Amino acid sequence: GTNIQSILNILSKDDIKATFFLTGNGIKNHGSKIREIIKQGHDIGNHAYSHPYFTKISTAETKKL
Repeated sequence: GTNIQSILNILSKDDIKATFFLTGNGIKNHGSKIREIIKQGHDIGNHAYSHPYFTKISTAETKKL
């Protein structure tokens, strides 16, 4: 799961705007939450479409990305 709603609640309570850096997979799978982020006046940044867990792949594999 995600903590998007909890984060949005805290930001709203304290009247803070933020930039959320999301993967394409995250946007694809959580459209309603992304719309809520935008509706509340926050920005969306690109964090690639997807990426591996870098702690689980070799240095050589990481350099290929």
